[in-house]
Amino acid sequence: PELLANHDVLGQAKTGSGKTLAFVIPMLDDLLRSEDALEGRPTRSIIISPVKELCHQITTVIQRLLQHINTPVNAHLITGGTKIKAEALTLKKGVSIVVATPGRLLDHMRHTKAWKWKQQVQWLTIDEADRVLMEGFQKEVDAILQLLADVPGGRTTALFSATMARGMSDLGRLSFSEAPQHITDVVYHKPAAPPLPPGMRPPAPPGAADGEAAEE
Repeated sequence: PELLANHDVLGQAKTGSGKTLAFVIPMLDDLLRSEDALEGRPTRSIIISPVKELCHQITTVIQRLLQHINTPVNAHLITGGTKIKAEALTLKKGVSIVVATPGRLLDHMRHTKAWKWKQQVQWLTIDEADRVLMEGFQKEVDAILQLLADVPGGRTTALFSATMARGMSDLGRLSFSEAPQHITDVVYHKPAAPPLPPGMRPPAPPGAADGEAAEE
């Protein structure tokens, strides 16, 4: 709810807790409400994660959601290990949501001149922020935040971390435009299974012997 209201958020959540949807859905909701501002596909949202694999997972979640929506909003993965010229060409064509590792993102912000991000970014998310610091990306993230500091009209910022690691307070001071809402234990709860029809027994658990009734 805090992100849906465009409040800055500092969230503590374990890896694999389902927090990706916690920041992706409010971001998409906001971008889809302002599609008139997306003409030409300027970059409105940047998501930073420490490693390529996590960036790929986040991008996949966003793209799967966008498959069901008729919208110009798109998302693209920007990480090391790929051809930087091809990435630059994609950014020049227009990417609404950029998901990136810190080093490669900073490289493009400094050198990809035709990329429309300046004074455009309305959402910034740093996922696994404690790992970003532990992986040694403090200088890169500080530089990115300095480049984003002059975005007009404010920016919604979300930092998610498994722990409140050393350096998180400094990162927060640089990131947030207001006192953030603190959220702990972000967890995705799997929906309960629907009730079985009268007279039907639940299926046997995996590995149960043939003919063995499941425990009720």
